[in-house]
This record gives sequence, C-alpha cells and structure tokens, in this order.
Amino acid sequence: MTKKILTIAAVLSIALFGACNRAKKADKMAETLTFQSAKFDTIVHLVKGNADSPKSTINIDLIYAIGPNASQINEEILKSGILPSEDLKRGEKKTVPRALEIFVKNYVKGYKEDCLKAYKEDPEGVFEYEFKVSSQFSYGRDSIINYRASQYNFSGGAHGLNSTFVMNFNKNTGRIINKSDIFTPEGEAQAAELVMAQICKKFGAADLDELFEKEGIDIEKPYLPNLFTLGINGITFIFLEEDLGSHTAGEIQIELPYEDLKGMMK
Repeated sequence: MTKKILTIAAVLSIALFGACNRAKKADKMAETLTFQSAKFDTIVHLVKGNADSPKSTINIDLIYAIGPNASQINEEILKSGILPSEDLKRGEKKTVPRALEIFVKNYVKGYKEDCLKAYKEDPEGVFEYEFKVSSQFSYGRDSIINYRASQYNFSGGAHGLNSTFVMNFNKNTGRIINKSDIFTPEGEAQAAELVMAQICKKFGAADLDELFEKEGIDIEKPYLPNLFTLGINGITFIFLEEDLGSHTAGEIQIELPYEDLKGMMK
C-alpha cells in the first residue's frame, strides 16, 4: 500500500514539474516579441458555381507581431493601407487575422457589386481581378525591426498597381521610427546629398540634370525618401518608380554605412 502511494506521488510530482516547465516556457515566449503570418489564398468566381466565369484571385501573407508592444505595431501595420479597407479604420481595435477576415469579405462583396451586372451585359469585358500581399521582417540595428510589405492590386484597366510599405519599429516601445527621429535637419540635408551622389554614380551621371537626360529620373533637388530600413550596418533608402518618374529605372535602393553618416544622425 505504501509503495503504491509513493508511486502515485512520484507521478503527480513529474506531472506538476512538467506543467511548471510548460508554464515557464509560455511565460518566456510571452515576454518575447515574435512574428507570425495571417494568410488567405483563394479564387472567387464572379458567378457562383460557374468555374468558367471571370474570377478574382486573392493571395495574402501578412506578417504581424505577437508579444510585448505587439498591439501598437499591429495597429500601425493595419493603418498603413496594406489592407485598404475603410472598415478597418472604424470601430473597435482589430487583430490582424480579424482585419484580414473583414477585408476579404468586403473585397469579394465589392468585386461582385462592381462586375456582376456589367458581366451579364457584356461577357466579353475584362472582369479578372487580383489582389496580392507579401510581407517580411528582419532585425536591424540595436532594437530595430525592419518591416516591409508589397501589394499588387488589379481591378481592370491597362495594368495593376504595385505598392510598397516599409516601416521601422522600435521593438522595446512599438513606435515607428521616422526620419525626424534619426537626423537633425542639417544632417538630413547632408545625407540627401550623399544619397543623390550615389544615385548619379549608379547610372553614370555627373549630376541630377544629366541623370534626367540619360535615365528620365526626375529629381529637382536632393532629398531623402520616406521609405528606408535601419539595417545592422547602415541605412538603406528606397526610391519607388513613382518617386523618380521613371518606369524603366524601377525601384532604386541606396545603402549608406552608419560610418558615413556620423555627425548627421541624432
């Protein structure tokens, strides 16, 4: 009898020890900011049950934060327009998976409202829609998290629209880091000169006038773009096609080492 009681006590002790370890592990994970994806991948036909009817393709992989300061980071992600829905800006705060659910529901509803009647009147029209989002994150300098998302939206017309979203978060506070947080006004002007010099060098131009003549890149005076990442070794400045007025040049990234920016940063 004594032996049986001791055995049961030992089993209970092991179970409690395992439960404590799992609880400690869960607590440790809760103290660490991590990321995971909210995903949605589907094809919606304009006419329900008719696989030959036009379709809208939706493919979304949106990374969001979990843990300390996650709510502030996720709020900024949803405010950015990566998921462009007015419903996300109203009412209670939403988790990213819930916001994705609301967006898809409204997107499909809007697709059918926009196209179904027109399709019935003109079956030869263009009614293929497409909405795609991809995202990624990386750890940059000190406590910085670099976040980037790409969005492609085609809803008729000659071509779709590509949009890029770049944010830098302080993982200790959840705050977005802006240019004004990094540079003094004088330092920003000096850094802009360095960036423009690198762009000219990249395309073999002596100055901004020659850059426009050779590549159609239209920059009236040096400036730093709003999109940038604070990497481990330097800052990468990102110019989009629409920033430069040149489709052929595409997106341009210029990285400046922190060492070259000494005296310009706060």
